[in-house]
Amino acid sequence: MAIDWGDDTSWVDDYLPTPPTPPTPPTPPTPPANDNFTTGPEGQQEAYDLMVEMLDNYGLSSLIEEVTDYVRKDYTVPQMLVRLKDTPEFKARFDGMAQRRANGYNAISIDDYLILENGYKQAMAAYGIPSEFAQADDIAELIGNDVSVNEATERVSMAAEAIAGVDPNLKSQLASLYGIGGDSDGDLIAYFLDPERAVTVFESRAQLSAATLSSTAVAATGSGLSKSVAEQLVDKNVQAREIAQMMTPASGLTQSTLGTEGVTTSELAASQFGLSPDAVAQVSRLRARRKKTNQKGSGGLVQQQGAIGLGSAQIT
Repeated sequence: MAIDWGDDTSWVDDYLPTPPTPPTPPTPPTPPANDNFTTGPEGQQEAYDLMVEMLDNYGLSSLIEEVTDYVRKDYTVPQMLVRLKDTPEFKARFDGMAQRRANGYNAISIDDYLILENGYKQAMAAYGIPSEFAQADDIAELIGNDVSVNEATERVSMAAEAIAGVDPNLKSQLASLYGIGGDSDGDLIAYFLDPERAVTVFESRAQLSAATLSSTAVAATGSGLSKSVAEQLVDKNVQAREIAQMMTPASGLTQSTLGTEGVTTSELAASQFGLSPDAVAQVSRLRARRKKTNQKGSGGLVQQQGAIGLGSAQIT
């Protein structure tokens, strides 16, 4: 007999298995951030590229992350520059700016800063000054003291002249007359390049010239000049070759003999170049005495072995 189930078949669902729930599709990954900025009043990609190029030129690539953040915040280029200039890295890179303010000099633009920086470096390279003297802190000190490229070039040329080694007595005379120098060439370079330790360029050049004349006197007579006489000779525009020409033949007058005492190198120079009437008279009297003594046959340096006559070069 057939079973009449009627029209209600809902009870069948109770006996059928529940179909599985379909899995939830995975959330698509968030695309990685990139630097393709296209929004903003300036066109942010263009602003980003501009700032990155600028930082590369300044040697401040370490600040590119800050620029990336500024661009995402839709800052304009001027706003970014204001914030970058306040970072420790930027301040250290352009420390000459702060030094100028502290020293009472007018502010300069970054472009002018870089022009000065390049000018200093080119001058040092041209004169063979070691690159260790063209570091950022050295450059900043020059800029902070308002040193022009022309002045820096003059200072560099003096430093190069002092360490050239052409005149072996120059360094000792710089130290003797002015206390300039030390144990190494680096001390001389540092003196002439340091605008706070060195005097003005004009005075530095005068010091170098005086030391050069004194060094030439050492070669001619065995002794250097006093600071006063050396500077008077510089004022008279006396050249090193003139020192050699005028003092070498008369060098014997700086030596003492049995009967006469010699003059100093400074006294001889003062006489030869007419710096002092007293020195002229003193040397003239010494020449006369030695000439007279030599004519009598007794003008010699007495030693145990006998007398050594003074040559004509020693009494003229």
